[in-house]
Amino acid sequence: MRIILHIGMQKTGTTSLQKWFADHEKQVESLGWRCITNPFAIMRFHKIAYNPVHVKAEVDRAEAEGVEALLFSVEGISTFSAEHIRDVVDLFKGKTVEIVLCLRHWSGFLPSRWSQACAWGDVQSFPAYLSELTRLRTSHIDACYPLVIDRTLHSNPDKLSIISYNNATSQNAFLTTFLNAIGFPSTISNTETLSRANTKRDNQVVELARLFYGVVRERKQAGMNPFFESKLTGTPLKGGLTHSRLVSLIRQYNPDLIDELERRLASDIVNDWQTMMQDEILDWESSAQIAAAPYLVNPIDGRLFASREPSKESYSRIEVGMIPSDLKPNMISALEDARAEDSE
Repeated sequence: MRIILHIGMQKTGTTSLQKWFADHEKQVESLGWRCITNPFAIMRFHKIAYNPVHVKAEVDRAEAEGVEALLFSVEGISTFSAEHIRDVVDLFKGKTVEIVLCLRHWSGFLPSRWSQACAWGDVQSFPAYLSELTRLRTSHIDACYPLVIDRTLHSNPDKLSIISYNNATSQNAFLTTFLNAIGFPSTISNTETLSRANTKRDNQVVELARLFYGVVRERKQAGMNPFFESKLTGTPLKGGLTHSRLVSLIRQYNPDLIDELERRLASDIVNDWQTMMQDEILDWESSAQIAAAPYLVNPIDGRLFASREPSKESYSRIEVGMIPSDLKPNMISALEDARAEDSE
């Protein structure tokens, strides 16, 4: 029985793929395939749930039931350290283990990743996030795709396939590209596409939420960017916050406070971040091209990324430390009121 590990990266349509497999479960199983999505038994940040015995039991059960190919779709694996990725692959000793890794150009990946990080409690502005990636360009996976590839190869899979998310989506062929990469039986029409599974976060809400996160973290003297740090260390983060949802309540009950914060956010704006980061992006493209080329299944003109995604948003340079100290208690109070309202 073949084992296929779909390990992300994040922000590359993973949830949409997982939804497609769930929606087509009967068809998939009739072809001798099975898909297991984000099992807690593999996700290492659930230390109690991490259970190699359970994973092996799933494999044994699938094999006993005649499954020919077992797909684990766990995008978090791409954020693991080399040691942890190898531990996961070692769970399947004696089986053929193939890994599929999807990569997205930074033009689309970084805004989406920063928004995701803010939803998990990070407080740095998007320009500050870019500055940190420039500083950590060889050690943070958001900038250094070769690092993700090297960690994956360290696990000694029988096969590594890399999919360019941008090349596939530019041809409206992400689903078929993925299915071809894993060797799924060619019963799917080339015109079938994936439905969007995640809703894009409103950028202004993200900007406001990170400021509210920031005043809370200052008050608790907690780390300011835990999600970003977790991707640097390869240690997945447990938890998640809900301040983005609470912003809409604060806007409803305390519009003057939101207006004041929005005015401050708008006072220092970056409109075209890709031009600002042009040299860094070219460097990242070059190193990723070299590292990915031997494993790339869908190059266009030999390139990992034949095109970029346009810059659609503006981003504020305002950090939480720039918010006047006399305004922060009002933010804390408004957040507490919104949380109480939300719990009713």
